[in-house]
Formats: sequence, C-alpha cells, structure tokens
Amino acid sequence: MDSLDLVIQAAQSPWKSPVVGSSRLVYEVSNGVAAIDIPEDIYTSSDPLWKNYVVGYFIGDAPHVGSIHATVNRIWTSPGVKVKIDVQFISKTSFLFRIENEALRQKVLRRRYWHVTDVPLVINLWTPETAASPPNLSAMPL
Repeated sequence: MDSLDLVIQAAQSPWKSPVVGSSRLVYEVSNGVAAIDIPEDIYTSSDPLWKNYVVGYFIGDAPHVGSIHATVNRIWTSPGVKVKIDVQFISKTSFLFRIENEALRQKVLRRRYWHVTDVPLVINLWTPETAASPPNLSAMPL
C-alpha cells in the first residue's frame, strides 16, 4: 500500500470527522517519544464516567445477579416511571449498579442500607477512591 492509498483511506474514514476542527495538534518529540499538553478544560468540562454508578456490598454471599436485578428494579423505582437499573457483577459480595436517574440515585444513596432477597446490602457512591477502600461491613444499623 503506497502513501496515496493511505491518504485516500484517511479522507474516507468515519473517524476523521470527530477530529476535524480549527485547532491543530501540537506536540513535542523528545528522545523519540511524542508528548502533548492536554488543555485544562478537558478535565473540568466533562462529567466523570462513573457519575451514574453506585456500588453495593452484600453482607455475606450475594443472591444470583438475576434476582438482584429484578428486586432492585422493583423496590427502587416508582410505578409509572420509566427507569431501568443495570446490575454488574464485581465479586461474590459486591455489585455495580448503574442508575441514570439522578433523583432515584440520590434516594438509593440516602437510605444506604437495603435488603435484597433477605441479604443485607450497603450502598455507596462509586468513584475510583471509594473502590479502593470498601466500607467496614462488620456492623449494620437496624
């Protein structure tokens, strides 16, 4: 494949349009390694990817993921409100819940302590920091 073929492929690429703009990529090559400066607004103007997630820690072995999914979608949502909660397995005692509805997510976080199929569940906001330090599960308020 010669350089003309590569230019033609780049011109037809569906990935070209998101990066076309008035700004040019500015980089510096030092010892064969390219380095770029990322503008500060990239960090401040975007929502974190984990914004919609909460993590649940079961005290003891968790129920089957299907039971968890069905139960939380029934007890956390209101009738007539179209909200879907996704459940993802992390370990045998912890699961990640995606709740896109802000009001519902805050309601779940406010209560914090739940029971799913008679197994106690502690809910926390998920961030990289909270993922590194799970809560103490030795006691739970009644």
